Amino acid sequence: MTETTSERRAVEPLPPDDLVQVTALPDTASSRADNPMAVLSAVSTAASATPAAIDAIAAAARSSSGLRVTFPPEVMQGLRDGTLKLMRSTKGGHLSTAVDSTTNQVAAHGRVVGDVAGTGSKAAIGASLATASVVMLPIAVAALASYQQQKQLEAALADIRATLNRIEERMKDEEHGVCDAADAFIRVASAASAAGPLPPYLRSELAAHRARVEAVYAARRRYVRRFKNELERQQIAREAKKGEPQPWVDEVQDLAKDGTLQEELVLFVRALIAQSQLDAFAAACLADEGLPDVAARLLDESEHELRHEFFDLHNRLSPLARIEPPRGLKERIPLMGRNLERAHETARTLVEQLNLQVLPNIPEPDRTRALVIDLSPDDVRDVAVLIQAR
Repeated sequence: MTETTSERRAVEPLPPDDLVQVTALPDTASSRADNPMAVLSAVSTAASATPAAIDAIAAAARSSSGLRVTFPPEVMQGLRDGTLKLMRSTKGGHLSTAVDSTTNQVAAHGRVVGDVAGTGSKAAIGASLATASVVMLPIAVAALASYQQQKQLEAALADIRATLNRIEERMKDEEHGVCDAADAFIRVASAASAAGPLPPYLRSELAAHRARVEAVYAARRRYVRRFKNELERQQIAREAKKGEPQPWVDEVQDLAKDGTLQEELVLFVRALIAQSQLDAFAAACLADEGLPDVAARLLDESEHELRHEFFDLHNRLSPLARIEPPRGLKERIPLMGRNLERAHETARTLVEQLNLQVLPNIPEPDRTRALVIDLSPDDVRDVAVLIQAR
């Protein structure tokens, strides 16, 4: 795969010192910085492409200071639009379309160190190491983005997952069991990632969990979309006929009375949460295996799916949460309206959690933003050691 001259000229690379920005870490953030080794390794790889970053990290290590490492929005955009990516050569080696750290040009033909390591030439190896840092830049950024998204999801979704577990419902044992197993795997994978990339066994288990959860989610999404379409149709028809809005139309009441609505909504949200977190782990694995462009695409698609589905669900549930369901004669008999009450409570609980935890804490995927990693003094020392070892 090659680039034409016009394609190379169309790329406007950033100066090396703009690829990674290293600044003093605010005192309030120092105690919160606690990064797994996989994150520190990715930071060291990315910082190795920028001489100013190497100097700042070394100085901070000597003074036992914390640092904030920032990848500007342009770097993140470059990873998404393909400016920063790896291509395969016809001989199987990696070629770089990232910014060369010495020439500021697109290193379209910079080979990874493995391609020349056997030559015995110190000059060739040194040049290759310099190029390798640039080649590895998109991999490091993609890995950091996936780890940060995982951390963000854990914080944003922990409360809503706990809320779902508290909601009483008639369980679909098999499908909830898939989500239970995924939750258990996520806990194990989170602990394992603290020591570095996931080992092969957990990667194979990740693939299996993703396939099962995706099947559950796809089925629940089809159900929920049919429900939302029918809900909208009946609400419009009722308002046109009676001149007043009423979210609890016949379709909603029928599903609420037999418990189906509550069960389907809870399972839909559980599967969406599990899928999003598994996607973040999968993106980290893809980045580690040299596919940063695929990892970035997966993260973007996952963020869009999560944000879009939660927003849409929030908009549909808000009227059901705000307005009491109408009660006929049958529902006024003790216990007869219990499922309707539970459905109303589920709608209110989900809307409350979406308002408080999810929507404010999951940024808009289309908003260009920097990737920021805080390093404690201990983190800085570890990163400095990793840089020296390269």
